[in-house]
Amino acid sequence: MFGNTTTFNDAVTLSADTTITDVGDVNFNNTVNGAYDLTVNSGGTLSVGGLIGDTAKLASFAATADTIFIASAGSIATANSAIDLTADNVSIGGAVNAGSAIITSAPKTAGQLIDLGGADAVCTLDLTDAELNLSLQAPCALEAPALAASPAPTQSAWRGRTPFP
Repeated sequence: MFGNTTTFNDAVTLSADTTITDVGDVNFNNTVNGAYDLTVNSGGTLSVGGLIGDTAKLASFAATADTIFIASAGSIATANSAIDLTADNVSIGGAVNAGSAIITSAPKTAGQLIDLGGADAVCTLDLTDAELNLSLQAPCALEAPALAASPAPTQSAWRGRTPFP
């Protein structure tokens, strides 16, 4: 564990599987590359302002923090491997790309809602971790409810629907 904040202002190249643990914030302000696993455990905010997996995609990426913030200039990419984001607040302004693998977002605190959308979004979708904890036996797709052109849909448009056929 480190102190209050760990900040990477220079480019980082991983040469092995790496775990960063800090009781405070962790900030990536430049690129992070390397075909290895990167795990970040932050007691505060994980902030991604640079490109992670830009020229050499990571083998996998996992992060646990109170808040995960991916700026519009930031991104996370893996080479068809999992991306796991665990936080009570997640703000994704940039790209998150796991190729053909799964991107997982889960709350850090049990019972915390997961909000998709937000204040600037046309509509939002609020689900608990239990509502998202589905085990599927075959490929399926989410089906959006029929929406009128106006007014904008709300989260209540999703409540009570079974999203899987």
